[in-house]
Amino acid sequence: MTPNLYLLDSDAASLRHRVNLLSSDPHSRRALQRLRGEIERASVLPVADFPPDVVRIGSFVEVLDLTDGETARYVLSFPEHAEITSGRLSVFAPLGTALLGFPAGHEFTWEMPGGPRRLRILSVTPPESASAPRHAAPALFNQS
Repeated sequence: MTPNLYLLDSDAASLRHRVNLLSSDPHSRRALQRLRGEIERASVLPVADFPPDVVRIGSFVEVLDLTDGETARYVLSFPEHAEITSGRLSVFAPLGTALLGFPAGHEFTWEMPGGPRRLRILSVTPPESASAPRHAAPALFNQS
């Protein structure tokens, strides 16, 4: 059974637009296919109904790698605002796509550049109260 995935209505609209604009770029094709699939299966909600513990654009997210016990902190961002060295993870990166729309406590396996990783979302802080991560993300979550 596939777990519930939620998207904020404004994020879903912006992501659809960005995916459509980039769909002819062969370098982005795989990431876009995965992101498009996640958008299509999501329940889209208005901000008033959106759960505060679900990852959306601008959320501060703490993630545990269940394989090696490493914890990383990110702010999920649109690609033009992403800067992985300062903890701003692109929603187009494999990990960004994997986190989008899921709540704190969700465990999953996702294909990363270095191979599949088993991960757990430890906490989610909504954008209104999120601040930039204090520590850079470890290399295992490289968005290349």
